[in-house]
This record gives sequence, structure tokens and C-alpha cells, in this order.
Amino acid sequence: MGKQVLEKRRRLGRLVTIPGVTCAGLCEVLRRLRQAPIEEEVSAHEAKAAAKMEYDREMSCSLELPLRDGGSFEWRIARPARLVQRLVEVSPALKRMFAAAPITPARPWNVILAHDEVTPGAVLRPHNRRKFVAFYISFLEFKHALRHDCCWFPLGVIRSAQVEKIRGGLSGTIKSLLRRLLLEDGNLVDGVALPLQGGPTMFFAKFAAHLGDEVALSRGLGVKGSAGIRPCLKCANVLKKGSGIAGAGAAPNRLVEITCRDRSAFICNSDEAAWGAHDELTHLQGTISKAAFVRHEKAHGINFNPDGLLADADLRGQVGPVSSLHFDWMHVYLCNGVASQEMFCFMSACQAIPALRDIYPKLERYCQADWSFPQQHRRKCREAHVVFCKARENASKEHWRSSASELLCIYPLVRHFACIVILPNFDELRDEVASLCHCFAVIDKIQRAKAGDIDASALGAAVDRHADAHEKAYGADNWKPKFHLATHIPEQVEKFDVVLDCFVVERSHLLPKMILDNQDILKGFEKAAISRVLLARLQELESFDERPGLRGGDAELSPLLAEAVGGDVVLSSSAAFKGLLVWAGDVVRMQNNFLCVAALGQRGDDLFILGHECVVIEKRTPNASVLRKDGELLLAWWSGESVEMCHAWSELASGDILALH
Repeated sequence: MGKQVLEKRRRLGRLVTIPGVTCAGLCEVLRRLRQAPIEEEVSAHEAKAAAKMEYDREMSCSLELPLRDGGSFEWRIARPARLVQRLVEVSPALKRMFAAAPITPARPWNVILAHDEVTPGAVLRPHNRRKFVAFYISFLEFKHALRHDCCWFPLGVIRSAQVEKIRGGLSGTIKSLLRRLLLEDGNLVDGVALPLQGGPTMFFAKFAAHLGDEVALSRGLGVKGSAGIRPCLKCANVLKKGSGIAGAGAAPNRLVEITCRDRSAFICNSDEAAWGAHDELTHLQGTISKAAFVRHEKAHGINFNPDGLLADADLRGQVGPVSSLHFDWMHVYLCNGVASQEMFCFMSACQAIPALRDIYPKLERYCQADWSFPQQHRRKCREAHVVFCKARENASKEHWRSSASELLCIYPLVRHFACIVILPNFDELRDEVASLCHCFAVIDKIQRAKAGDIDASALGAAVDRHADAHEKAYGADNWKPKFHLATHIPEQVEKFDVVLDCFVVERSHLLPKMILDNQDILKGFEKAAISRVLLARLQELESFDERPGLRGGDAELSPLLAEAVGGDVVLSSSAAFKGLLVWAGDVVRMQNNFLCVAALGQRGDDLFILGHECVVIEKRTPNASVLRKDGELLLAWWSGESVEMCHAWSELASGDILALH
């Protein structure tokens, strides 16, 4: 080992011992310091001032939220109109995106408000006292660019413990935020001047979608949600399981329970009905006994909240509580949702068979096998086997334990294991394997829809097939409200022609989580969080590019290839199209052809994939094929949804490739 290498490691050794700094974080800091060196000493005060650099007087805004015990809490957020202006100022990509669709008072853009409660810490060691809620806005007109973090604008972050002290709770907090966004000075409805490429342009927006977890949406609106006898605000006649009154009423207004699988039996609720129910409770308050009032609350499915969103008469012309309500598929399926329940039922069914009592370690070893994953998610997928470790198994006695990202990583491997190991050897689990596969087929279709392959009717049919298969395998005893909420996901896809989810919001939580993990004094967290999240988003937007194109370093073409495709072609190690990022080394399917990607290329505005064509020599399951790689390179032009990423692949002893798709 040379002296220079030893000296470099000694110097790094002095840095890797800094408390709270990971090796990956240290490498990123050193990389950025090379780009912009700082020679002089820096104090903690200067660092904090730098974090608040963009959160200046023009950007900052405070909401005075009244407290239950008197007084008020000053919530520091980003000023909505100035936030949009500032983000557009620094981002050429946003300038293009806002200029792509007409903006007039008669044709305003559609605002999405997404919020989610986050618990810092690990899955099995959460910091429950440090929970917080983060709020972001975006616009439906961004379409598939909504998959990018940069297209979600941070409005504010607030600790959950503080929310509980506010009059109206989360509903009161959201009410104040929406008033600032839609009604008060500098709102988006009246218009804001954006610095677009063609010059200052007036931008107008209206509220269109309220996105989040069912629990968060219910609390935000002040309804009982899944905890009440009416678990779905979007349906007027759906009751909880075991209500005892299902079937009452004359058709077509017959009452049904969440276990009903006939979507034509559901009656759509309306904004006017939700407001009317709240107004009825307002008039009844103080005129009847407390017990009678509670019965009326249960019948309407409302937690009466005079300080909440439903009570605000001014917002009724802007925010429809039912029409704007949209359940996030990530939470419906992956976060203690439908797929989580499916995994729990399947694992429990396997453990009931003596030969499969060790199903957890079996699957842990299987996920640790020699699998390759798409470069974009490789690190997470390689670590996802932890969901089957002993600690998770012990913690999963009542329900499945995993994060949404972990479940998304392991579901293709679990499906393949079930089809090639469980199904051939344990015929008594045939129905359970079928239910598992139908559930994962829904996730497949949602993933394809996110890439642009929109087919709401096919998605709805897949949801129905899973419901039938799950009831056949397990009955309806473990049916959760999220099984019913899943039926509304195809409606959302059909209405907006795009899949909305909170994955991008979840990724944006990492910075405030880090602040909470490292900040002993919680006072001032809200301001510290929004200022740093905003600074990070502005820095990301400077280099953000929403257009299809190459993302890695350029490479020279061989003379033979240059002659074949033209001299104006460049090659790269990666390329992006509609949020899908493909790297050299990935295995993809283009219509029914498979390719082992060697490089990505571009000629003018057109992208292509350069790779080895793979012939399917064996179809092991509907989602697993054995591929034989051709020795010659193939050039395939890339047009949107024509590319589908393989979930995982492994090289066989024969040199062939087993691909899960």
C-alpha cells in the first residue's frame, strides 16, 4: 500500500469518527466542498444562518393557531404564492412545465395538497414522541412528473404533539393552511405572477385533490373514517363490517358493508351531504343530551369539530370534502394496508403447516440469494431481506411489519418463491398462493400506470379479482376498511389519468427526520425544518430536468455503431423517461422483448436502449422467464410506456438469466 493511500486513510480516519456523520454523508460533504471550498472557520451560528438563507422575509409566513388551553401557537410555514414564484425562478424545468399548459382565470391549474404523519426512528424502534406532519403542494398538470420529488413544494412541517394542542386538532391546522393557500392575501386563486421564459405570466389555481393516508384524511376532515360505522366518506351507503343493519333500505339505496364486492352497489356521497351533516350537528348541539348527540355523530360518521375544516363557511366554495378526497395507494396497499394484510395471512397460513414453520428464515435466505436489482433501487432491495429477520418475525404476531419501500422491494421475490416452492409442494395452500398473486398483480398494474400505461378498467378488474381470491382463501373475517378503499384507486386513476401517491412525500421526509433525530431541544423545530427542506428543494431544482434524456456521463460511439445510427448520437450509462430511470446493467422488457442494457443513447430528442436481446427459452411462471442472451447488440427506440423494468434477475449456472417481471 502506497504512502499516499495510507496518508489519505489517516486523514479520513479523523473524520469518520465525528458523531452523527455517516460514511456516505461524509463523502457527500467532501464532494460538495471540492465544488465550493470553504477555507475559513465556520461557527454553528453561521451554519444555522445559512440553513435559513432562503427562508427570508419574503418567503416566511406565520399562522397564529389558537390553542385549546388559550393563547396561540405561531406556526412558521412558507408563503404559498412566493414559494411557487421562488421555485420557478431557480428552475428552468419548472419554467417549461408551467408554460406547457394554458393558465387563465377560466382554466386554473389544479392544486394537490398532500400530508403525512412521520415517525422518526426505525420500524421496530420508533421515536413516537417526535412524530411530525409534513405538508406539500403540487399540481395535477404536472402529470407523470409528479413522480419527481422536485415537483412537490414544501409548505410546512409541524410536530404531532403540537397539533394535539391546537383547537380543532389536525382539521383546524389544515383549515388554517388552506385559508392561507386559497383565501388570504397572496393566495393562488387570485393569481400570482410567475417568471416564465416568455416573460411574467399570471398563474391561477384552484383546489382539486386532498391526498394522504385514510387516518390522516379522516382527522383532517373531522370524520370518523375507518373507526366509525361509516368507514368511507366517499360512499353514502357503506357501513363497517358487522354493523348488523346491512341490507336495510330499498334498492338502489340499500345499505352494504365494506365486505361488499359489487362496486355498482356503492352510492357516491356528495360535498353538500357532508356539509349538511355537519350543519345538522351544529343545530343539534346543546339541544339534546350528550348520549343522543353522540348517536347522531355516529350515524353521520362525523367527529363534530366547530373549529375544523367542515365548519369553515368561507372554504366551502373552494374545498369539496368529498370530491377532493383521494386515498393514497401506497398507504392503502403497502402501509398496514391490503398487501400488508395479504402478507400476514399468507405467512400465518404457511406457519400453520409443520414443514413451513420456518417460512421467515426460508424467505430471508431466498431474498439474500444472488439476485440483481435495478440500479435505481439496488441498495434498498439488497437490504430488504431484513423484513424476514427474527426480530421482525417476533414483532409480526398480530400484523405484518415493514415499510412501504421494503414491501415494494420484496413482493416479486415472495411471489416467485410462492409459485415455485410453495405451490408445487403444498397443494393445501393453493388458494392462499392465488390470493397472494392476485394482490401483487394489482401492485404491478399500479406500477405500470405510474410509468404511463394507464388502464383504469383493467386495474379495477384486478382489484376485484384479488377481493374474490382473498375471500375464497381466508373468508371475510380479517377484511379491513382498506380493502374497500382499494376500490376507489381505479376511480382516481380514471379521473386524473395519472397515479397519485405519497412516495415522493415519504422521500422528502428524510431531512426533517434527520433534524428531529439530532435536535435535542424541540422548540423552533417547525422553522428549522421548513427552512432546511426549502433550501434543499431549491438546490435540487437548479439541476432538475423533467425531460426525457440521458442522465449519466457521455461515451464515445464505436465507428461501426456511429455509421449505423448517425454521427449525432451520444451514449450514456443511464436515461430517464416519465420518471423511469434505466441504467446500464438493468434488464428491461420492451413490449414482449427482453434486453440486457449495455448503454443508453440519444439522437436529437429521441432516446434508445442499446443492449443484448434476450430470447425467452422457458416460462416458469406468469411473472418469471428464463432468458438466453444474444451475443449481438440491438438498438431499440424508447417511447414512453414501452419500457418495463424487470424487478430482479439472477444468472443461472448455464449462463442463462432468470428474470422476474
